Amino acid sequence: MTSPPLSAVLDVGTNNIQTLIASKNDGQITVFKRFFDTAALGRNMKSSHITRAGFNRAKSILRERIPFAGLFTSRIAVIGTSCSREAANINVLSDWLSRRFQLAYHIISGETEALWNALANLTEFPELQQMLLFDIGGGSTEFSLLQQGRIAGSLSLPLGIRRLQNSHPGSILNKRNEVRKMLHSLTGKFPGRPSLIGIGGTVTSLSALQYGISDFLSDEVHKTRISLRELDLLYRKISRLNRRQLAALLPVDPARSDIVLTGTMIVQEIMDYFKADSFLVSNRGLQFGFLHLPVEQQNRYFSSRGEDYES
Repeated sequence: MTSPPLSAVLDVGTNNIQTLIASKNDGQITVFKRFFDTAALGRNMKSSHITRAGFNRAKSILRERIPFAGLFTSRIAVIGTSCSREAANINVLSDWLSRRFQLAYHIISGETEALWNALANLTEFPELQQMLLFDIGGGSTEFSLLQQGRIAGSLSLPLGIRRLQNSHPGSILNKRNEVRKMLHSLTGKFPGRPSLIGIGGTVTSLSALQYGISDFLSDEVHKTRISLRELDLLYRKISRLNRRQLAALLPVDPARSDIVLTGTMIVQEIMDYFKADSFLVSNRGLQFGFLHLPVEQQNRYFSSRGEDYES
């Protein structure tokens, strides 16, 4: 019996670049390799322009991950999200990808992000009749409502960890007030007290810290639960640590350690807004949702490329 083909999906976010190499068979996704790298593409982004340093960090990661993926599959999709949507100079990255790897750079909307998150988790929590997914990214947060096994609504807010760092670099109180203002715009758009499911590096890192898991990409974090009390204790613990101590404690790239506290605060505010006493963690993000798309839709994102890469 022929094995299903592998596909590689690279999610180029405002803060991180995630690489998933996986296959899908009978509705089930089998992971071959996953990587989580911090590029901080949107760090110090001003006037809708990504810095040269941000581009260089992203290129350095892509120079490693794309050739690795190419050893196993020609089905490679490179997806850009919030930071790429807003950058007036994003052609610097898209043109480079085209020249160097003969790959197109596909920038998706926040609504598409939310849809793919929903597809990724549609059958993951069958015991829940109504759940609201939240995916905290560097530049935006996506919300997806699932009711009785169907997608009932989605929304993207320009609320992101790196965005808050850029606009309020020194004040956690100012950041918190900004988050509350943004969440207030959700009034009337979602049910009052849905079951919350968190997606993304912040919540998977918190789960790894809470449960002593060494790899936050591991399936061990998938479907774990964090209570409001546990989250508040984690916040206090993280707030007392310096960057070096936090990097040693959390199973994340040290370059991410400076934004963990801001991400944790956003989770606190989301829980408070929806009056939730706990949330579940999912490590199935938009890349998994992409692989749940019909094959003909996936094929639109794969571009032909040369067999050889530059050194």
